[in-house]
Amino acid sequence: MKIETLPTQDLQEMRVHNLMIPGHKEWDIELIHEIFNERDISRITSIPLGMSNFEDLLIWHFTDNGCYTVKSGYHLACKVGLNEEAQVQGTWKTIWALKLPPKLAPICGLSFCKRLLAPCTTTKFNGKPSSECGIRQRNDKVWNGKSKDVPTMIRFAREYLYDWLGAKNFNCMIKEPQPGDKSCHMWHKPIRPFSKCNVDAAFFPTEQKIGLGCVVRKDDGSFFRARTCVVNGVADVKEGEAIGILEALLWVQSLGLKKVCFELDAKVVVEAINGSNIGVSEFSSIVRQCKNLIRSEQDFSIKFIRRQANECVHALAKASRSYASPMVCSEAPSLISPLLNFVCNESTHY
Repeated sequence: MKIETLPTQDLQEMRVHNLMIPGHKEWDIELIHEIFNERDISRITSIPLGMSNFEDLLIWHFTDNGCYTVKSGYHLACKVGLNEEAQVQGTWKTIWALKLPPKLAPICGLSFCKRLLAPCTTTKFNGKPSSECGIRQRNDKVWNGKSKDVPTMIRFAREYLYDWLGAKNFNCMIKEPQPGDKSCHMWHKPIRPFSKCNVDAAFFPTEQKIGLGCVVRKDDGSFFRARTCVVNGVADVKEGEAIGILEALLWVQSLGLKKVCFELDAKVVVEAINGSNIGVSEFSSIVRQCKNLIRSEQDFSIKFIRRQANECVHALAKASRSYASPMVCSEAPSLISPLLNFVCNESTHY
């Protein structure tokens, strides 16, 4: 970002970290207003400050984990515009639009299925003949040193073909819960002796703020604590939701609670925390901190829920900017009291 404000002689040696509050990952708003014009103030304060304390490094901003992949590079190239010579020719859009089961989708259409069912041709790996056919079998041979005999490969090919026919003729797809099934839209009590903490984030881009809300309820469903606060800066949805769950983990840990199930409606964040992938992005750094906190507290767990079951904490997050400072309530705020009544009696915990 290029600064338009002309620096004075006294500010020639100033660095970016001098614009932050010492010991905090926050911009020094008063100092920034004293130095820069309105255009620069808006742009500087819109830059999110990471919550981690590691040295700066180059990352790839077009993946969640900050690591480059050929797929992300291709999508970026398509977005910025490729010349015709660099584009892949063929009816690929038609092929990828086919309604195929997951195992069959990468095999580029029915013509490849027919090829799999046909007698296998002899190919060579490292100069030695080997009876293999199909991309998957070839890759297993080259990269994993695994090979299958011809009858096994034909059986797999037939199974894939039957899966595809079943998906086409009978629409054998995983279906969402029916509208009449309201249990999935309701908050469920945790199993004894666990408590449950619901977390959500609200985004205020024009104000360059992220509102966070947490509500802790006991194993009988009764209200225990609520907290709301505001984080300055701009972040994408998954990063803001990750900041929310990290703040909730730290807060619940400070309350001395040991057996807690955390719930949020950001599936990407939940899968990242419960998964094993690592990266170098700011999002990955926040996820890593969450993993470490959960690892230190053996009875902490995180699960995904639908937005409808998370309404009370979402309302609290949206109201966070109305408070001058972080707020902790030992009694249910009137804002969310009506929403706390929508509880399913069935206890669930994962």
